[in-house]
Amino acid sequence: MSDRSNKVMERYNQGYNRPQALFSVFAEELGMDLNTALKISSVFEGGVSHMGMTCSVISSSLMVLGLKYCLAKPNDEQTRKKVTEKINSFVNKFRIRNGMIECRNLLLCDINTKEGEKFKKDHRLDEFLCTKFLTDSVEIIEEIFAGK
Repeated sequence: MSDRSNKVMERYNQGYNRPQALFSVFAEELGMDLNTALKISSVFEGGVSHMGMTCSVISSSLMVLGLKYCLAKPNDEQTRKKVTEKINSFVNKFRIRNGMIECRNLLLCDINTKEGEKFKKDHRLDEFLCTKFLTDSVEIIEEIFAGK
């Protein structure tokens, strides 16, 4: 596990949710203050506020790529194309590793229901699956940063 992965897992184990743990580690490296990074990323947990949509670590990973590669200029098609390629690369690599990107499909339950939350808890999916998605995402971001 890389130093970043260790730092992300340390932050997660301190009680931050997965998107907060991932985004805040990279955001600090990229010049954003910790408090802002934690606030911005907090809402993505559970596939966007526990709705089971796109996996929260994917959402936060895409925010990392945007923070690193986007420019705050309007109509910058060259940068937009470059970022789109990196985002597509991330999503494709995540799919290769995990089969899909939607929280409810990755976990085989709808965490927006009591039954789904119970299934997730009973099967310890946070421990066995969600942490894998977190470390996979860090590894994929590092690959993209390295130009792979």
